[in-house]
Formats: sequence, structure tokens, C-alpha cells
Amino acid sequence: MSHNLKIYSTSFAKFFALVLLVLFVSYFITVSQGDTKKAKADSSNLLSNYAWSDNIGWISFNGSNYGITVDTNGKLSGYAWSDNIGWISANDADLSGCPKTPCTAKLQNNNLNGWLKVISGGTSQSDGWDDWISLSGSSPTYGPTLSNNTFSGYSWGSDVVGWISWSGSGYGVTTDLAPTATLSADPTTINLGQSSTLTWSSTNATSCTGTGFTAGGSSGSRSTGILNTPGTFNYQVACTGAGGTSAPAFASVEVLSPNVAISASPTRVQAGTNSQISWSASGVKSCAVTGPSGTLASGNADVSHNFAIGSPRSTLISSQSIFTITCETNGAPATKSVTVNVVSIFQEF
Repeated sequence: MSHNLKIYSTSFAKFFALVLLVLFVSYFITVSQGDTKKAKADSSNLLSNYAWSDNIGWISFNGSNYGITVDTNGKLSGYAWSDNIGWISANDADLSGCPKTPCTAKLQNNNLNGWLKVISGGTSQSDGWDDWISLSGSSPTYGPTLSNNTFSGYSWGSDVVGWISWSGSGYGVTTDLAPTATLSADPTTINLGQSSTLTWSSTNATSCTGTGFTAGGSSGSRSTGILNTPGTFNYQVACTGAGGTSAPAFASVEVLSPNVAISASPTRVQAGTNSQISWSASGVKSCAVTGPSGTLASGNADVSHNFAIGSPRSTLISSQSIFTITCETNGAPATKSVTVNVVSIFQEF
């Protein structure tokens, strides 16, 4: 009996040692897996803090050996962690075969779209869940949105995970995405005495600072005021948020002083002879030159807003003739005329 007990004790000790070895190997694999995830998590543009599910509890978006990042195109990559369902991947390699395309997890226009995939852990291994977490959907409409570097809203993880809240009282998923800024002017060319409207916007920013004008808040619009000096006025804006300060965005307003001219040489001719008609314009959009016989020239101004198409032109004069240049500008049309008179011929009797 004691001999059998000794054999049983020895076998149990070997079995217990084997169990410990398996647990150690599993732990080592888990730690190694975590280290791999650490290598894949960039320290910049990193999602931080926690989301909450009533079913599985907290989901952590970064830690000492893992994290999810967002690149400059809005694409997510890396891993989040749940104590109950394990690693949650945002990597394209894990998202192939998602329930509905596009599969890529991406931040577009401050809205999260695509999917996340649970790739290890407990719950999904035992109840037949497909492991997918949808970042956005309809009926009902849902999906996390980003404002001032903080996400709000919900994603959906089927019946196992349920609704995932990305922010709430005392918690929320944030990011240190670098701010971006845009600036535009409308119109970009004006006449003396006119104004333009500057419009700026930003992402991941809480405030913006203008150069050449006053910008307030993360987006808005403001008039340049009346501009009475010809030339180009340059403006810029930079925006600041949790991720730093954006590169400046630029816009320009060109102020034109329209001027048109037309002349004839000579201005007095005998009937049936020619006069040379010359014209030019600056600070204009397009022009047309007309006379008694119709249009002498027409077209758009060049890139410098000048017009001289077809000038000069020798024109037959048979009677008093008026030649006119009319140009479209950013304001009222600009026009000038010249008259060519016919010299009377006297005969002696």
C-alpha cells in the first residue's frame, strides 16, 4: 500500500510539474505576444485611456507593451486590451474577411469607420461569437466621433461585448493627434475698395491664431476689411491642440486696380482710308473690343490680368466711327471709347 502511495505521489508530482511548465510557457507566450504588440505601437498619434462595455468592462487602448495608433491618413493599427476577451486588433492583416467592407479601421472626417477584431482571449473562444467589433453602423446610427482630441459615441461588439462607450463620466478614449489647419479666401481677387472673406478650419485643435487677421476658435470666418492698396495680401493661420501646433495654412487675396485704354492713329482720316486702332487693359478678367463693323477682338485676360489680344489693328474707315473696349472686372465693367472722324472733301465748281 505504501509502495503504491509512493508511486501515486511521484506521478502526481510529475503531473503538477508538467502543469506548472505549461502555465509558464503560456505566460511566456503571452508576455512575448505583448512585447510584439509593443513594437507595433508607435508612441506618436496614440489612442489613450479606456472605453467601457457593460458586458466585459474596461477596454484599454494603450499600456506599457501595446497601443493603437492613427497615421497621417487616419488609418488605425496596433492593439487594445481587455482582461475578459484579450487582444483587440486594428491591423489590416487581422481584419480581412470582416462582415461588411470596408474592413480597415480608419478615422475619416473625425468619424471612426471599419472594424476591430478580437484575436485572443476567453469569451469568444467558447460561445461561437465571431470576434468582430463594428466601429460604425446604421439602424440605429452609431460610431465614435473625435472632437478636441476626445472620442465620444459607441461601437458594437454583438451580444458578447454589446455597446462599447468611448467616453463617459470620468473616462474616455483620447488621442494626441497633431492638429491640422486650412485657410481659404473668397474671392481670391478683388478690386480696390472691396473685401474678401477668410475662412479657417482645423482638426484636433482647440484654438487657432491668424497672421494678417484675427482668428478665434478652432474654426470660423472673418472679413479682410476694405482693401485700398493694389497688390497681393497674404494671410496665414496655425492651430493648437493636445498634439501640438499645426503647420501654418496660407491664403492670398489679390487686389486689382482695373484700367483700360483705347486709341486711334490718326483720329481724322479721309473716307475709304485706314486708321490704326490700339487697345490695352490691366486688372481685368476679360475684354471685348467693338467698332462699326462688329467685334475686333475678345477673350480672357492673361494670368497677370492683362488684355491686349489683337492690338493694334488697321481698320478701314468709311464714316465717323466709334471704337469701344469693355472689360469685365471684379466690380463694375470698365470701358473706354475713341472716335475716328472723316475729313470732309470740298470740290470747286
